[in-house]
Amino acid sequence: MGNNQSKELRLHVIIYTATWCKRCQNLKELYNNLKNMYCDTYSFNEIDIDDENNISFPDTIPCVYIYNNFGKTILSGQEEIEQSIEMILDS
Repeated sequence: MGNNQSKELRLHVIIYTATWCKRCQNLKELYNNLKNMYCDTYSFNEIDIDDENNISFPDTIPCVYIYNNFGKTILSGQEEIEQSIEMILDS
C-alpha cells in the first residue's frame, strides 16, 4: 500500500457508457489513463447503461459524474468531459 492511502479519498469519478457508443469508446481511453494515474487517490467506476442491473442512468452518454466534498458535477460532451476531468484531477 502506497503513501497515498493516508490521503482522504475526496473525489469519485463515475462514467456512464455503452458498448455500442463510439464516443464512449473514445472517452474510455482517457478515462482508463486517468484511472491508472490516480487510482490510489481517487475512486473510479464505469457503468454500462445496457447492464440490466442498472436502475437509472443519464439521458445522454457518455456522461461523467464527479462527486467531491462540495457535491456533484455532471459532465456530458467529450471535450467538456476531457477538459474538466483533467482540470479537476490536476488541482
